[in-house]
Amino acid sequence: MSNISINYILVKENDKNILQKMVNACKSEKHNISLVLNDFSLDKQIENTVKEINPSNISLSVVKHDYEDSKNAMDIITKNFAPYAGSDVVSIVYENLLFLPKIFDEIDFDILSEKSNGFIYGDYHIDDIRFFLRSHGSSIQLNIPFVFWSVSKLVQNLSQEKLLDYVFNNYAGIHIPQSMCTIYTNEEE
Repeated sequence: MSNISINYILVKENDKNILQKMVNACKSEKHNISLVLNDFSLDKQIENTVKEINPSNISLSVVKHDYEDSKNAMDIITKNFAPYAGSDVVSIVYENLLFLPKIFDEIDFDILSEKSNGFIYGDYHIDDIRFFLRSHGSSIQLNIPFVFWSVSKLVQNLSQEKLLDYVFNNYAGIHIPQSMCTIYTNEEE
């Protein structure tokens, strides 16, 4: 059983139904899930909306950030590792991504404990079209909407300026050839 931290970057206000879908998609019978909603929105109402949500067996929290920092959200969350320090795996994703239900139960996260493995990623859907990603190769740029990072590899390399880039280029990435999430391209979800 792995401890997994899913960190959402929320830039716009999301209604209760969308936030509940995020929570429901992160439920797992095999892993402990911590869902952190990083509120970069302008009016900071996400915490109030979350109070109306049933998190079930998920640890759910909201962290408020300045709206002006939303362009650097990925770096801010990566460097502020306190919310996921007790986790084995962390993923930082944007609000337009919704994981497929029960997908966390289908992944063997123990593979990240191997010395050379730094992250896991998979395929995804946009508007009912599946996008197949190629296998990871060092110094090859891939457009990956989500990555499950090994927290131990992040902590070991915390001194690196571009931490995620460093781990991406210096550790093996495990590609799981299966669609794991849907990316929504418009306001209607």
